[in-house]
Amino acid sequence: MELKKIENNNLKNNIQKLKFKSNEQILDNIFYELKNSIFIVPKNKENYLTLQYGNSNMDYVIPLFTDYNEIPKNDNNKYGYEIVSIDYFIEIAQLDVFFNGILINPYTQKYHISNELLKILNENQFSYSLEQLKQISQNTDNLELIEVIKKQENKQQKEIPLDIVNALSNSILFSLVTSEITLDDHLENGATDITYHPEHQKDLSLLITNTDIGDCLILLTDKNQIHTLKTELNSSDPQKYIYSKIANISQLCIEILNNNLDGIIINPHTNSYILSKEAVNNSYNSIKQLSQDPTLIKSNSCIFDIK
Repeated sequence: MELKKIENNNLKNNIQKLKFKSNEQILDNIFYELKNSIFIVPKNKENYLTLQYGNSNMDYVIPLFTDYNEIPKNDNNKYGYEIVSIDYFIEIAQLDVFFNGILINPYTQKYHISNELLKILNENQFSYSLEQLKQISQNTDNLELIEVIKKQENKQQKEIPLDIVNALSNSILFSLVTSEITLDDHLENGATDITYHPEHQKDLSLLITNTDIGDCLILLTDKNQIHTLKTELNSSDPQKYIYSKIANISQLCIEILNNNLDGIIINPHTNSYILSKEAVNNSYNSIKQLSQDPTLIKSNSCIFDIK
């Protein structure tokens, strides 16, 4: 997505109001907007830019921008930039004791969101357990989305049709991840939370396939699609270990816009449907509403065996 298209006007306006008046309604508005925002984050080579926080050389915050106009012109050639959702920072707050939160618009508003508040954003809602997520992965069929896809022409479109967006908003989709190293020893009842095995996080790769429009991330609607694809992969590359996980559509769209990928393909072997990078880019205001159900927040780190 073009950086110039990123806007968080409601968040900016509410932060500005706090300078003149602080009340629960404004804070609630900021709380809501944070959970539904994506940000522009500067990168220094491969890592996100960090700023020292407080008197410790170890403590840090990550600066980010609500929109393109907040980036100083002289910084444009100094850093690279990525589009990142708030979920990423919530995850860091859980894992890194030296992370002290985010600094929104560091040159103007300088609004600090502490790691404690980021944790509250995560904890302020019910979320399914690992075992419950495994059951969801076994029992979900996404029949509504499948029926809508059947009625669509699978051709490149400049925008994602509204009926597809609506069907996606009512769906829980799945992706496959591969590893050169078996993680079976960490599975309990066929599932594990990779957060507790950080040494293996870099071993996992989302499955990508080549399509008519280029390299696309694969999303699947149900366990039959998962089994079919796993069988094919085992035949072509029996050395790889394959697992499934619940997919966060919004995060995957951000990944496509940030990286050299050309789109998403849903069910590549049966009634497939492609969301091109161009369509994701042009329809992002609709796509960003597909932020993963907060009850599924743990699913980002949970993987399942495929039996």
